Amino acid sequence: MQIGELTIEPAKDGKLTMSIGKTKAEVEYKELWGAVWYLGNHEFRDEILPIQKKEMMVFARVHTMEATKDIKKGERIQVHCEINIPQTVVEAIAEKEGAKVIAPR
Repeated sequence: MQIGELTIEPAKDGKLTMSIGKTKAEVEYKELWGAVWYLGNHEFRDEILPIQKKEMMVFARVHTMEATKDIKKGERIQVHCEINIPQTVVEAIAEKEGAKVIAPR
């Protein structure tokens, strides 16, 4: 590929050979993408960033614990936890266990 004086050719092992005039250099693809990412503005980054849409299921739980020290003895602590799991994972586990998942709409 020719871009002005710059020539880019595929090399082996995930590298490119770049040359300007008689000067040549091998550059790894990931380093080149890093440079492109760094030089791009927010709009450009949004364009090149691969986005996948996945249906997620939210599992919410409340864990209640009873303290034994460092706070008032007998005081209960409640921790609210939420985790997002892809719906396909939940369905696969349910099928393996012989259950059926009805996704909320």
